[in-house]
Amino acid sequence: MKKISGGCGFIILESHSIMKQGRNAVTQLGLWSEEHIIDLSRIAEACNKYKSIVLVQIQHSGFMTSPSVSKIAFSPSEFKKSRTLRNRV
Repeated sequence: MKKISGGCGFIILESHSIMKQGRNAVTQLGLWSEEHIIDLSRIAEACNKYKSIVLVQIQHSGFMTSPSVSKIAFSPSEFKKSRTLRNRV
């Protein structure tokens, strides 16, 4: 809050996955549950006290989903390449 009270007007909370099975890693933050909204609301309320704008960047890894997250990689369209493509991208 120290930086906000000093005049930071815009905060972006990085890469929040919209689907538990679509994360980059098991530790990635998310927005797939009501519990997440409650916690993020607390952050927004604290920042709003200092008139700071808070945005959340939403993300889904698609076929690049980590195998440690899900055995199945969900994607908006069909893909034919194996997960090994990840190592070349």
